[in-house]
Amino acid sequence: MKPIQLLPLAPRPFEDELISSWQGRVAARYSLGTDDIDTWLHLDGSVSEDRDFNPALENLRRWARACRVRSDIVEKLALCRHAAPLGYVLRSQSCGICPACLEDDRRNDRDQYLRRTWSRAETVACTIHRLRLRYFCPACFAGRSFRFEYRDGLAELICSGCLAAVSRAPPAPSERRHAELLIATMKAINDAEEGRGQTTLAKLKEAIRFLWTASPNTLRPEIDLFGVECPFGRTSIPVTEDAPMTALSVTWRCSTLLTIAQMLDIGNARSDLGPPDQWLIWAFTRFGGRNDPDRIPPECPKAERREKQPPRRSDADYLRLAITAIKDPRWNKLSTLAPRNRSKAISRLARELLSSSEAQTETPHP
Repeated sequence: MKPIQLLPLAPRPFEDELISSWQGRVAARYSLGTDDIDTWLHLDGSVSEDRDFNPALENLRRWARACRVRSDIVEKLALCRHAAPLGYVLRSQSCGICPACLEDDRRNDRDQYLRRTWSRAETVACTIHRLRLRYFCPACFAGRSFRFEYRDGLAELICSGCLAAVSRAPPAPSERRHAELLIATMKAINDAEEGRGQTTLAKLKEAIRFLWTASPNTLRPEIDLFGVECPFGRTSIPVTEDAPMTALSVTWRCSTLLTIAQMLDIGNARSDLGPPDQWLIWAFTRFGGRNDPDRIPPECPKAERREKQPPRRSDADYLRLAITAIKDPRWNKLSTLAPRNRSKAISRLARELLSSSEAQTETPHP
């Protein structure tokens, strides 16, 4: 009979925590990765990939037994046991985090952890702190590649690349832009799920499918032509045609919700974003089978390649930013850094200066 493998110390899961988050905190207690604990528990790595949605029960029970936690408590954390109107994001790297929520954890002397709601396809902002979810490291700008590390006796989410704490940087202006409108759209989706509100869940899902259906003229998604705040560069049709939001990044999900808000005028979006394109409304009506044969369709727009055109700054503005950078104490320390660290430090300094300048010039929305 094999002896039962037990961990000397293991944190208990929070009620609204992702299973992968709890397992990450357990592994971090021993400066290991979750795969290392899987190997120690003699688990099959191929079935350990799906840790959050529908994990293998035997794997969960071994983890629970090793951590001295009742297995039913851990099993309740599986996403498949909690309904979501638009589904859950398939890849954990495509989920964002709320830095303010994580800072609340740290200030209350508890481990930071990943919330279950952050994995919902429509969740792109925090309804508590009214911020967009963060999906990159504010120190080195790397995409979402975070892990837990124990610091000062508590688990803290850090960047896997530069090891900087993800939550300690203050919110950037971009993390506040259109946050209220995104939250209003998220609320409309949740209200529709519960049978409340003016817009039905079926219509919202139809609008999402329409935006991610190939246009007959360009074979590109409709959102690629008409979307609000689209990321630069082309995108492709998600493989999950019935639930496209589950396969999208945070930025594309933000663009989808903003475009839907403009189309359906959720949260008075048209007063903020302007009216939607006539072709977009006509195509959406036709997509839903509500086409009026007597109505003449508007002129189809040309498929033009979208290029990034940042706003031009005046020479005086650039000169002011350059003088501010030279006066910054960190500027004199650049020569002492290695080339790689120097490049990161310059990028960080430039980003802070540009963000502060943008915050001063940005027009607040009512």
